[in-house]
Order: sequence, then C-alpha cells, then structure tokens
Amino acid sequence: MLKELKEKSTKQTRNAVIICVFISIALVAVAWFTGFHVLLNGKVNLYDLKDEEIGKQKQYVSADIYAIMDYYAYTTEDGKTTEKEYIIPVGEKSYIGLVVRGDDMRKCDEIMQETADYLNGENEQLPKSLRVEGTIMPMREDSLKYYKQYYASTGWSEEELEAFLPYYLGVNEIGGLDKDILYFLCVLAVVPILIAIWKIVKNARGGYYKMVTDYCKKAHNYDQAMAELDRFYHAAAPVYGFRIARDFFMAPNGVKTILFESKELLWAYKITTTHRTNGIKTGTSYSVMLKLRNGRNYNIGLGEQQVEDVLAVIGQRLPFVFIGYDKELERAYNNSQRRQELIAAADRRIAEMNMAEMSMPEMSMPEMNI
Repeated sequence: MLKELKEKSTKQTRNAVIICVFISIALVAVAWFTGFHVLLNGKVNLYDLKDEEIGKQKQYVSADIYAIMDYYAYTTEDGKTTEKEYIIPVGEKSYIGLVVRGDDMRKCDEIMQETADYLNGENEQLPKSLRVEGTIMPMREDSLKYYKQYYASTGWSEEELEAFLPYYLGVNEIGGLDKDILYFLCVLAVVPILIAIWKIVKNARGGYYKMVTDYCKKAHNYDQAMAELDRFYHAAAPVYGFRIARDFFMAPNGVKTILFESKELLWAYKITTTHRTNGIKTGTSYSVMLKLRNGRNYNIGLGEQQVEDVLAVIGQRLPFVFIGYDKELERAYNNSQRRQELIAAADRRIAEMNMAEMSMPEMSMPEMNI
C-alpha cells in the first residue's frame, strides 16, 4: 500500500514541480528579455557617450544630472502629478528627455530653476546635481509628440533642431520597465522553485500520506495496524480514488491521501460553487464535503456526477453517516453540544447495525449431487 501511495504522490509531485519550474523560467525570461538584457552592454557614464552613440542601442547609464533645460510633458492621476519629462543636455551638443517619478520630480524642478538662473546670470553658482541610473530608450509616441511641439516652438533652425534626439533616459528603468518591478519579478521567480523544492522534500519524507503512517504509529502495534490498512486498501474497490469500508475511509485530497476510521465521519454532502466574473457566470465547480466528529472537515473537488456517486457509496457502505446538506444539520454540527447529539444518533445507528449483523442466522449451502 505505501508503495502505491508513494508512487501516486511522486507522480503528482513531479507534475507540480514541472509546472513550478516552467513558471519560474517564464518569469525569469520576462524579466530578462524585457529589461535585464540591457545590462549585458555594461553600465556607462551618460556624459562619456558621444552624440552619435546615444540611442544606437538600449544603454544602461549612470549620471549626475547638473542641468535641466525645461520640461515638455507630465502625467497626472487623480489630480496628482505622477511622472514628469524634462530636457537635458548630453554629448557635445545634443538633448534628450529625462523621465522621473516620485520625489525626483521636486529635485529636478529645483535643478531646472537653478539652471535657468545660472544661464540668465542671476546665480553664479552651478546647479545642484541629481545622481540617477536608468536606460536610454526610444521615446514613446505620445511623449515624442509633446517633445516635438516643445522644440518646434523654440524658433531654432532646422540644423539646430537636429540636436533634439528622439530618446529619453528613464530613471530607475532597466530596459523600459521600472527597476523595482523587474526585481520583484526575479523574487517572484524564486517562489515557484522554493515550492518545488518543498514538494520534493515533503514527498521524500512521506508527508503526502502522513495520515496513514501516523495512524499506524499511534496504534498499539505498528506492523499489525499497517497490515490491517494494507488489507483494507486492496480489498476496498476504489471509487474515483475513494476507498470506503466499515472500518476505514481513505480519499485523495489533491496530492495528499487522507485517512480516518469510518466511524469518525459524521456528515457528507455536495457543494456547488458558481463562479462569476463582473457578475457574469463563468463556470460551476463541485465538491464533496466530509464533516468529522472532531470538527475537522475536508472539501474534495470532483465532477458533479462523481460527487453523486461518492455520496451514494458512502450512504450504502456507511449508513450511519448523515447524507445531504440541511440547514438544521449545519446549525447542529456547528454547536458543540448539539453535535454530540448527532454523534449519539450515529452511534445508535452503528449499534443497531452491529446487533442486526450478530442476529443474522448462519447460511448453509444445500447439498449438491454431482
């Protein structure tokens, strides 16, 4: 029996591990190809790039922003500015956008004002600088529109306007995605691997059929209890994985195998769950609810007809179990005192069954002439 249970849990664990690894690889791939691949080019200082090198590839750079000419666009949400796009000088005579968020917007506004004061001769001190890191990317379509509108209004010549390059430095962006999002994706990618390792270790230690081994460990004689369970396992015909007999009840619950003495089962019924998205019905799922005397319960998902078949077998093989949902039964079960009344009623049924079996006359086979 243990061999079969281990093979079953190993197969299911293997499938789960494959899924976990696939999810992890997918998350790493998204993080890599969306952003982190730009790090292959290395990190360079923004002001070491020549005019013709800017924007030729997605480049991760660092820089001390010491001059901001103006801003050309901003984004608001609920009346609050969440992102601002500035113009900064780069290379020998070029300009690109600088996209910042959060508290960096306030600092950039200060540098922009100080830059204007310095260029107008109102302040002899150089503007304060802001240390940033990010990726040089092609401008987004909507940003490029406002960018062109800005430099078209300067009155510069066509030759001078060529200095406005259609690229932007996204602060704290790696390849177009926020750095924190990419780091979160990497952390998230580790979670499925940890789950896979946990499942492998748990399966190796027999954790998915622990209820079986624990039952035997608590018995007076481990080997005898294991032999009884083994006879039950091979004698009880499975119904969708459920093995139900007068002495024991075994059922699959995902990867786990649950086991308890059949007399512990007090109530069983079908649960129908309707799934909706935005108020629209998207499906229906079914499960069998098993309520035990000690208050524990197991909700095991099955098909609708499978639930009906399992409940029919429970009612046939364990006639002392209450079958079917009833509000009064639920109120009684949830009340510890009234639950004892249900248990007493079930015990009476078991006693009546035992008495009936003991009083049955022995059957004798008629003689046959061969």
